[in-house]
Amino acid sequence: MAYWWWWWREPSIYEMAEAGYMLLYVGDIEPTVTDYVLFDAFSQASQVSSARVSGYSITRKSSYGYVSFHHSRDGNF
Repeated sequence: MAYWWWWWREPSIYEMAEAGYMLLYVGDIEPTVTDYVLFDAFSQASQVSSARVSGYSITRKSSYGYVSFHHSRDGNF
């Protein structure tokens, strides 16, 4: 059995910015919002490449996330 899976990981937001992706910060989201919900919400308005939600580890009362777009024109709202 090959253990190749650990080599693959999603790029960080810093790596995506360096690669030329447009990143949009989304703040104060409900803790129940998932990556899929964030992706789906922005996909209705533009062509999204990925979406990530991160939580505040201390309060857990709100979260923040990033939505990435392949082109800067896709992130203009």
